[in-house]
Amino acid sequence: MCFFIQNGWVIWIKDYCRVVSVSTGSRSQSKVKGVPLTDGTLFFARFQKMYIEGRKIRLKYLQTIVISCRKDPKNRMEGAVKTLVAYYSESGNTEKLAKAIYKGLEATDNEIEKIGETTNFAAYDIIFVGFPVQSSSVPPKVEKALKRIPEGKMLALFGTHGSLRGGPLAISAFYYAISLASQASVIGTFGCRGEVKASLLEALMKKAEYKYWALEAQSAEGHPDDADLEDGKQFAKLMMLRAEYA
Repeated sequence: MCFFIQNGWVIWIKDYCRVVSVSTGSRSQSKVKGVPLTDGTLFFARFQKMYIEGRKIRLKYLQTIVISCRKDPKNRMEGAVKTLVAYYSESGNTEKLAKAIYKGLEATDNEIEKIGETTNFAAYDIIFVGFPVQSSSVPPKVEKALKRIPEGKMLALFGTHGSLRGGPLAISAFYYAISLASQASVIGTFGCRGEVKASLLEALMKKAEYKYWALEAQSAEGHPDDADLEDGKQFAKLMMLRAEYA
C-alpha cells in the first residue's frame, strides 16, 4: 500500500493496482523516521490499524520506507515486464516460498525455475532469487548465480531460515548475498522461517557451538506456514510496485 502527501494531507491511497480517493480529516505527520514528507512523496507503510468512517480514513503505521520523492513519479517499466523467480531449495521450504511469490506477481510475463548453470538472467527485467540460509550464509550454488546477474538488473532476494525472523544469522546472509550481486540494483529482501529436519537438529544439539541455534530452530516446525506464504505474496506485489518507481 502506498499513498501520496500534498500539503501535509493524504490525497489518495494506492493499494498496489487499485486507487482509492480519500480525505483524512486531520493533518498527517510532517516526518516519517526523520524524512520530511513533501508534495509528491511516495512511501509504503505497514499498518497496525485502519479506521474507515465514511470517506475519512485515519492510519496508524508500524514502519515506513521512503522510496521516492518525485513531484511526478514516472514508470520506468514501460511495456511488457519480464520477471523471473529463481530459487534453490533442499528441503522444499524455499520452493514453497518461491511459488507463493510467483503467485503474487502482477507483471505481464512471469517465469519460475530452479537456479541452474543455464539460467539466463539477462532475459529478465526483474529477478527474484531465493535460497535457504546455511551457516548464516548463502549456498555455493546461489553464490555463483548472484555473481552472474547482469549490471543494472533489479533484484529482490528471499530466503528461509530456522532462526527467528529478523535475527542476526539470517540478516548476515542477506547482506552477504547483496555484496555478491553488487552489480545489480537490489530493491528488497524477504525472509521467513523454515522447518529444519529433526535429524539435523538432533545432531546439532550434541555440539556445544550449535546447541543454542538448534534449540531456537525447533520452533520453526511447520514453517513456512500459510501466514508466511501470504507475506511472500505481499512481498512480491510490493517489489513490483517499488520497481515501477525505482
